[in-house]
Amino acid sequence: MAGTSGCLDLLLGSGAGGGIGSIDNAAGDVPTAINPENYTQYFNEVVDATTVGADPTGETPIDGVLNSYAQPGTLLVFPEGTYTIATPFRHTGGGNIGIIGQNATLRHANVDAIQGHTITSGEFRGSSIMFAIGRASSPHTGTLVLGGFTVDDREENHGMQLLRLYTTGLADIRNIRFIGRQDLGTRGPFRALTRADDALAIFANIDMRYGARHFAHTINDRGGGRSAASWSTSGFTIGSSMSGTMLLENVICGAFPDNGLYLKGGLPSNNVGRKILRNCTTANSNVANIRVNSGDDWVPHPLIDGEDGTPAEGYERTVVENCRVIIDQARDPVVFSTQRGIRLDDGNPLLRDTSVEIHQANGHGINVQASTNGATVERCRVDLYEPEIGIRVTGTNPELLENNVNLHGFTGGTVVSGVSAGRGVAVNRVTQSTTESQS
Repeated sequence: MAGTSGCLDLLLGSGAGGGIGSIDNAAGDVPTAINPENYTQYFNEVVDATTVGADPTGETPIDGVLNSYAQPGTLLVFPEGTYTIATPFRHTGGGNIGIIGQNATLRHANVDAIQGHTITSGEFRGSSIMFAIGRASSPHTGTLVLGGFTVDDREENHGMQLLRLYTTGLADIRNIRFIGRQDLGTRGPFRALTRADDALAIFANIDMRYGARHFAHTINDRGGGRSAASWSTSGFTIGSSMSGTMLLENVICGAFPDNGLYLKGGLPSNNVGRKILRNCTTANSNVANIRVNSGDDWVPHPLIDGEDGTPAEGYERTVVENCRVIIDQARDPVVFSTQRGIRLDDGNPLLRDTSVEIHQANGHGINVQASTNGATVERCRVDLYEPEIGIRVTGTNPELLENNVNLHGFTGGTVVSGVSAGRGVAVNRVTQSTTESQS
């Protein structure tokens, strides 16, 4: 793979996500266990949660166990079983926090009514978050390890944010599978933000293939009806004033009514760090399935770049690589009004070795926004099965290299906008047996 760092490969392994057609039938699974021995250097003791009162049948909530034992210096391990959370677990300040499962299942307590992001009736109490680590005004300063769980959202009126994270340290979040489409109309599974130039957050082996419903199709009383945006009901969001590095590897993301993987962190007027997305598969989200920007508010991290203090070759900026986007289901023409493939915002992000398939046209394949300067699209492929713009460029100083837009079963129309076909983009007409260049 072009530009791959040996250090990065060693950290992550191969981790390929596997191909999918319709996101509901996605192939390939993620592991749902974590070996505690991999993290003993961060913790003074390892505690089996069931030995200190955690109920593996799911009948009694584990809030008391979390509050007592998910404390700095302790790695809290949940063996196989089902565990219920009835209030958000919150931790602020420093220290190393570890909450891991070994093929364990998490669920939140039942919700009878919700307004916006607050549960107003039911067994769950408080804000619609299961784990809140750090605050915007006071980020977590240590190491966070979280994962090894299946999150069960199959019951009616289930599905809220698993993790809200603000960190200036290291976060390792991995091996998490969500089952069932989230239908509370609230925040999506993850909101995470690194808040220091040398901070690093890793999200690896995450399966969110079932997506979430727009709030208008849930019990959530957010107001505005079907035409209103379901803000924050995204698979993954970050936020403003992001600095440091965020790495997503082997993330499977289904249809969310806001964005899929929304890693536009900050604006050029404040802080924008580095994002690396590798081997991710996304499908059918509204607005954009992958959305990133790039900035200079980061420094090399030894887990990504090596020990010599220089960036890994090919990762000197935000990079999206070896990803796959599929648009094959327009779930609702009102609430899923624009299903773009990939959107490059702000700065000079690099998109390479990535494919976009549009089977039901409802948005451009790749958008290089006007706010970019020096964005690169390299060795990417857009397959259009209905008339649509495959690649649209409005940014300054774009670089397009060896890209292809393939037309399946139709000819004509505008399929490349803002850059002449042949200038780094070949347009091809695909038949059952041949591919004919149109450039």
